[in-house]
Amino acid sequence: MLTQTSTAGTAPFLWDTYLDSTVFSGYFAHLQVATDSGFVSVTQDMTQMITPSDLASGNIVFSGFTTPSGTFYVRMRIWDGASVYSSWSNTLAETITLTLPGSQAFRFFADDLANLKQNIAGSTAVAADGDPVGKWLDQSGNSYHLAAAADNSTRPTYHVRSGKGYVAGDGVDDLLYSTTAPNLYGATGNGTFTIALSFRWTSPVGAKTVIDESDANSNTSIGSYVRSLSTTPADMSSSIRGSDGSTNAVTNTNTFLSNANNGVDHTLIYVRNGAVLTPYLDGVAQATEVVSSTNFVGNQLNLFGRYRNRLITPNIDAWAAVDIYGAVSWQSDRTADVATIHAILAALHP
Repeated sequence: MLTQTSTAGTAPFLWDTYLDSTVFSGYFAHLQVATDSGFVSVTQDMTQMITPSDLASGNIVFSGFTTPSGTFYVRMRIWDGASVYSSWSNTLAETITLTLPGSQAFRFFADDLANLKQNIAGSTAVAADGDPVGKWLDQSGNSYHLAAAADNSTRPTYHVRSGKGYVAGDGVDDLLYSTTAPNLYGATGNGTFTIALSFRWTSPVGAKTVIDESDANSNTSIGSYVRSLSTTPADMSSSIRGSDGSTNAVTNTNTFLSNANNGVDHTLIYVRNGAVLTPYLDGVAQATEVVSSTNFVGNQLNLFGRYRNRLITPNIDAWAAVDIYGAVSWQSDRTADVATIHAILAALHP
């Protein structure tokens, strides 16, 4: 008998099955999770060796499944490690609803057309593949609404890929920005924050920026939180420069995530807490980076590029040809929620 022992809405999920005297240590338990009761579309497939402690307790616990929201079907069978499989167990049906934790600083998800507008004024809704995006409303409740510089070719474009919506920058002049920003890094450089991105980036050239906070009054304060590495564009990096124009809190010469910009759908989550920045690619922790503190002014939020010195001599550059399914941030450490955040962002992918 297969039973589910975790709390719905958590990730990863734990499942157990009662074992009887016909099962021996060294056999394997084979578990499948699917989106249909016929198990045509299997989303998770796991084989785990049965140990003496499993037999002693009468059950085996499966861990490591990160399942997106929706209704899923689960079944299990026993394998002797050679050629004999048991029949499949009973099928469990579970409806799981995952929600983003805490209070977000900003949130932009392309799966909700109600928040995408064709023009800067926001009077014309995005309705179909190929529509321009002149305004992207912030879903966090903090009103960091993003808009294009004009109702022209500088607007990114809404597209649909296998039923999933995304907003695409052309890497030439597309940019969305807000004239206010959460200033995630913090005025004194001691901010604790989490940034998460669901994206696909194909063949970036040079140092291009996806998520950025800048100073509308200066050309020096730059917070390029997510960008491609100038020397190896397929790698991802981050660059944060202080208001003095020379202090680099996070250098853009270090590899942040190797080969993340490879034309494949990914999730990126990174957490800054104190002097340590920890990135996660597709839910898996990568090498950490030491972050210094420096005076920083972030009063403008930018997506698909950098926009500095807006109120004096506008400086727009580093446009990224990237597809964004969703972007969200918190002014807090969400390390404990990485599995859930990854599952929600991955569900935005085709």
